[in-house]
Amino acid sequence: MQLKPTPPFWQALSSRGDAPAVLDYDGALALTYRDLNSRVQDAADCLSQIPRSLILLQANNDIGCITCYLAALTAGHAVFLSPLSARHPGVAALIQTYRPELILLNSGGVPADCEADYETAGSLAGYRALRRRERTDAPPHPSLALLLSTSASTGTAKAVRLSAKNLAGSAAQISDALSLASSDRAQLSLPLSFVYGLSVLNSNLYAGSQLVLIQGTFANRALYGKIAAAGVTSLACVSQIFEYMRQLGIDAAQLPLVSRLTHSGSALDPRLVAWVDEHFARRGASVYLMYGQTEACGRISVLDPASLSARLRSVGRAMRGSDISRADDGEIIYRGPGVMLGYATRREDLALGDVLEGTLRTGDLGRLDESGYLYLTGRKSRYCKVFGQRVNLDDVEAFVRAERPAAVVETDGTIAIYFEGVVPEAPAVPLKVAQQFQLPPDSIRIHSVAELPRTAHGKIAYSVLRSAS
Repeated sequence: MQLKPTPPFWQALSSRGDAPAVLDYDGALALTYRDLNSRVQDAADCLSQIPRSLILLQANNDIGCITCYLAALTAGHAVFLSPLSARHPGVAALIQTYRPELILLNSGGVPADCEADYETAGSLAGYRALRRRERTDAPPHPSLALLLSTSASTGTAKAVRLSAKNLAGSAAQISDALSLASSDRAQLSLPLSFVYGLSVLNSNLYAGSQLVLIQGTFANRALYGKIAAAGVTSLACVSQIFEYMRQLGIDAAQLPLVSRLTHSGSALDPRLVAWVDEHFARRGASVYLMYGQTEACGRISVLDPASLSARLRSVGRAMRGSDISRADDGEIIYRGPGVMLGYATRREDLALGDVLEGTLRTGDLGRLDESGYLYLTGRKSRYCKVFGQRVNLDDVEAFVRAERPAAVVETDGTIAIYFEGVVPEAPAVPLKVAQQFQLPPDSIRIHSVAELPRTAHGKIAYSVLRSAS
């Protein structure tokens, strides 16, 4: 059964009237849907004065970013939600690769290498606007609405091209699969440049729920007091969040109003699934385990709460309006409204239309049981998930090889770097890698081997290293 996501969530804000839309808990600011719509329309009116453009928006979890994002969609522009701050060393390459006509920053300015190409153009919803001095590129394809980075890596400029139909269709599917309601209060804790975080925003706006912005880290017990005080009912989690909660002894007793927990971003250890089941599901909370990709606009399958205990290793079934199948080689094939238009690696690619036509070869290996539940068994490529971020191990490897011959593998959600010979200064390497790829330093492990293992063809034997990690 197909869902009908009309009108798109960004066009339906005014219909929600005075229902609560966004609560900035630390800033003590609450907006109704009427308030939010007014801010979005004011910003959209400004953006409507310029021809169709690519807008690079510095993604932050604040009301200004939400307003700019929705305004760009409303005004019919294409927006790139950048995971990089203005001061990040990789932002210059991103700007030079995609040549956005407008850049919106909440702090800082364009890198020195790009200053000659941009001029100040006022502000929008509290974000500083920088306009490209000369428009030399063709406008983005009419279908293109959003660009998202394929990974936490900045080694390449590869991005996913998503349409307005992708965003609207996926928001409707997720809202339906998770039984979202206007009475929900969802904490927006994951980055908006991360498709999981963005899907929380989109699906809850579709449902007319309230979004709650709270400052703090899940590693700090104080955050949970804020979550309870703010009346949060829905938490979106990656594996590390559940692990922090387990270590701190946080359960349903400390979060009495939380009635829904969702998980995506990486495989969840069955032991941690069992912990969540015992400390939340069996105490009344609905726990949804999900599987998705940026290329599918965030979701491919959802494991319903009733199946949690019986299918600890499953990532669920396809959502309504989509389909999952298995190719002869074991690769999982997804068909649905969230399937991207295609990839982009340069500005010229933004002129392309839909090259996938609704069918995505996920690159993941798996199997389907007789009831259609999906079980993942591995990857066909060198991408992995670390702390909820998608990382290209080849990019990390190319980066650390500047030190000396090295190989990189992923084991149990951490990145293991093997150097040939003596290990470089231990604290320095994890910090450099963490900064470059936007990962926690403790997700990186350094090892040394006398000689990197290789196959008969001279290629690095990654399987040997994974078994040794």
